[in-house]
Amino acid sequence: MRRIALSVLVTCSLLPAVAAARTSVSPCLLREPPADPGVLLAEATSRFKASHKRRATNVRLAASRLDGQIIPPRGRLSYNRVVGPRTAESGYRKAPVILQGRYQNRAGGGVCQPSSTLYSAAMLAGFRVPDRSPHLWVAGYVGPGFDATVSWRTKDLVIENPYAFPVTVQAHAGVDYLTIRLLGERAPPHYVVMKVTTLETSTFPVKRERHANVPPGTEVVAVPGELGMKVSRVRERWRAGRRVGRETLTTDAYAPRPMLILEPPETITAAAQ
Repeated sequence: MRRIALSVLVTCSLLPAVAAARTSVSPCLLREPPADPGVLLAEATSRFKASHKRRATNVRLAASRLDGQIIPPRGRLSYNRVVGPRTAESGYRKAPVILQGRYQNRAGGGVCQPSSTLYSAAMLAGFRVPDRSPHLWVAGYVGPGFDATVSWRTKDLVIENPYAFPVTVQAHAGVDYLTIRLLGERAPPHYVVMKVTTLETSTFPVKRERHANVPPGTEVVAVPGELGMKVSRVRERWRAGRRVGRETLTTDAYAPRPMLILEPPETITAAAQ
């Protein structure tokens, strides 16, 4: 068992889960809200590669459109409505997206990272989530069970404010990280713990493709493999060191992501003969 402990009320950095772990607790320190409740309900942070400039541009653009959004009491926020269509006219650039089981360059690649980070913060803040879908593969920037894939007009993330006061979204994208905070008038009387349990895993297949730019006698791992897995999820509410609520969430299933190895043309040709 591996547990990652960071502060839910200060910084909750969502790190990829370890495949060998059977049960993981949400990466948040189990602690009471401060005596002075303040306004921070929950916070989540994920990281991205600044060197992937077009994807980073999309992450920052989507975050800028989330920043400052106000969710009214008992009201909802639709991620697609706020972030808008993923088109060049909307400012999005082409970057890898998962489409038909492969990575393909499409406008808006990377906008699932802000949606997943927002979803993580919303779950830790005790929000209801009437609409959310997991990715086909485990998302590297958050652990399994914490992601939310989106696609314009087909898959949305909708979060619902359960409180009697408005909640403000703060989204900040730095050089290589994204932080989303949910702020309200006062802290709830309880804090939230997300528990994700790995039920099963499956190995990934290895695919080989010929590529003219690969020198003879060498090979290149173009896409690392990722284990498939099925996880169960539970959200608990705690107060004064005691559990006061338990909610069983959906079971998320992720397909194994194939490893793609590029080889020189003659290697595959010889193997085929």
